[in-house]
Amino acid sequence: MLILIFLLFPGRVMAQDNSYVGATACQGCHQEQWQDWKGSDHDKAMQLATEASVLGQFAGQRVQIGKMSARFFRKDEGFWVETDGHDGKVRSYQVIYSFGHDPLQQYLVKGTKGRFQVLPFAWDSRPTGDGGQKWFHIYGQENILHNDRLHWTGALQNWNGMCADCHSTGLKRNYDEVQDNFKTTWQEINVACESCHGPRAAHVKQKTFSGKSTVDGVLDFIQSLSADGGDSGWVREEGAYSPHWQGTARVNKEVDGCAVCHALRAPLSDGFEASGKFLDHFMPELITPPSYYIDGQIRGEDYVYGSFLQSRMHMKGVTCSDCHNPHSMKLKIKGNGLCTQCHSAELLDTPTHHQHEKGSEGAECVSCHMPQTTYMQVDPRRDHSFRIPRPDLSDELGSPNACQNCHQDKSAIWAANAVKKWPQYVPSRPPHYGEIFQNVLDRKPGAGRQLRPLLEDDQIPEIIRASGYTMLGSFAPGAVESDIKDGVTSALPLIRLGAIRAAAILPANIRARVLGPLLSDELKAIRLEAARILSADALSLRGGKWAQIYQKVAAELKQVDEGSSWRGEGRVNLALLLTSGGDMTGAMEQYRKAFDIDPYFFPSYVNLADILRSEGQDRRGMQILSQGLDINPADGALNYAMALAMIRSGDKQGALKYLETAVRSAKDNMRYVYVYSVVLFELGKPEEALIILKRAHHSAPGNGDILYMLVTIHQNRREYATALIYAQKLRLTYPKNTQLSRLVKNLITRVQSIK
Repeated sequence: MLILIFLLFPGRVMAQDNSYVGATACQGCHQEQWQDWKGSDHDKAMQLATEASVLGQFAGQRVQIGKMSARFFRKDEGFWVETDGHDGKVRSYQVIYSFGHDPLQQYLVKGTKGRFQVLPFAWDSRPTGDGGQKWFHIYGQENILHNDRLHWTGALQNWNGMCADCHSTGLKRNYDEVQDNFKTTWQEINVACESCHGPRAAHVKQKTFSGKSTVDGVLDFIQSLSADGGDSGWVREEGAYSPHWQGTARVNKEVDGCAVCHALRAPLSDGFEASGKFLDHFMPELITPPSYYIDGQIRGEDYVYGSFLQSRMHMKGVTCSDCHNPHSMKLKIKGNGLCTQCHSAELLDTPTHHQHEKGSEGAECVSCHMPQTTYMQVDPRRDHSFRIPRPDLSDELGSPNACQNCHQDKSAIWAANAVKKWPQYVPSRPPHYGEIFQNVLDRKPGAGRQLRPLLEDDQIPEIIRASGYTMLGSFAPGAVESDIKDGVTSALPLIRLGAIRAAAILPANIRARVLGPLLSDELKAIRLEAARILSADALSLRGGKWAQIYQKVAAELKQVDEGSSWRGEGRVNLALLLTSGGDMTGAMEQYRKAFDIDPYFFPSYVNLADILRSEGQDRRGMQILSQGLDINPADGALNYAMALAMIRSGDKQGALKYLETAVRSAKDNMRYVYVYSVVLFELGKPEEALIILKRAHHSAPGNGDILYMLVTIHQNRREYATALIYAQKLRLTYPKNTQLSRLVKNLITRVQSIK
């Protein structure tokens, strides 16, 4: 049972050309831009901890939140914090850097091996009247103690890997995988001009000597937004709600430029050039749970990119700087005026449209179309998918809706009924992609027929179609092979990416033919994802058509994994790559290093135990699992793996407690439920098995494993009528399965014979 991990966190990395000159060199010629930037979030992204930069009060006060405490004080003109360390013992740490400034400020302290760690207590810099000017814990009342992976001394709170490249200019992490240390450097401590414009030494030199620069000094990724630079622009016809772009199509590179920091993605390099392509340096997260709700709304911190790519505005060519000043990051216009610079105020900024009193919070465009979610306790961020509120989907999909953000005392059904009375309500509309995705996850009959048109519809955002392609992995390979082949040959890179991930279900010989050509894709993210999927076939590829190119791209992939191996996910990915190449010794070494680097990351224990099992050393594998369970006895994957090991050893009764814990900790994992029910049934406890199976069936009505066990147990109990009900549902899920058809006929015969 091998667990593949994707590293997801925001960041920016430096250009390869080291000819940086610093922001002050830009000030003389670009006064307006300089003034906009000075004092901005980018300017104050990271600073040395000084009297001028530190906003928090370090006056000897002690803060206690649940079981977590800290004391903030001054010593030798420095700023100090006394709190628990990696082993739970209280120590004092000097603050070296401040991090951000509004609406909160965090603080960095020095760790070991070149690491800097982010303290969990932050300063709420909002005004007192807004609840600010106090210390708080970024996880609120949740007790994050030293034996928790989220503890501030662990990998997930490491500045070098998690945060640094989004808060400084020209940053290189410089992680040494062998020595497990960082030698991180930057060109400027904050996010300054060259972070977006790239190194400008040549530009400054030419400007200085000639008074005129022939070097392009504009933002590399914003140039040519309008290819002809002439009469192209936004035009809104009389009586229209919204404008359209007229003239030469926008070559919109700006979104990719902003996405290097404002996206949920994994880095593929330790260097980024402003003129480079986003997918050459980063692997983006698609619109899938748990980062997003099933209908695409933000759930975790998505940093805007994934949301914005879902929007109609992005599809029409709207870009970040249409709404935001790119140097101050502030909105260009306050209130609804920002939206009505393009959209019709006469038709949309009226009670007839928004159904709220003019001037009220409900009448603000963003209240309905950009609902906000608060992260880190005090930082509200708006959803940039600019969606129409759908309270009718909330009960069905478990997703939020903008209406209840304000009407918190009302239900989603109330909100849905209220919207039905609005003049713009559309009573009959095609299924929302969230409904289709949920039907696929629930394995509902006909879900595939719903999904296919979505994949082919070029009016649906690319990132949604790409996410739909990943869901092809839920179907039988033969049923979706042609769809996957269509996806991997798409001209749209995100669709290729989604189809590659679905190709993991294809038989090895077909998978190689389908993904082999993508090893030569122009984009690094596509090449590496193809290599990642094909790594399962690495040994069989040797000597074949794709052997040479696979080895080349696999070397790229190994370099990426090594650069990310400062945390457990990187070590696991590196170990999986080594395993695929047959280097079991090297893989086991990486898993053991993961224990030291990231001891509370439990997939490393599970995967090492699985290698030992494959080598006939199940007992040693159980010892490794016990080591992990000693640290976290409630982890679902560890308990499930231990249960399987005990079943293999013949101790099904002993496996029960581990299966019970696994199911309790991961209620949505139907595989855990299935195995638990099988063991209960085999131990003569069918009633207990039926209780958990029926509960699981309610949550996942189309899951074949759950339906199969319901049929099996009821048939065994001679409850043929009930068994028939579940068998008919199972046949709808797998309509081409001839064995199921025979089973249904047999059950019908038995039911009729009883009557």
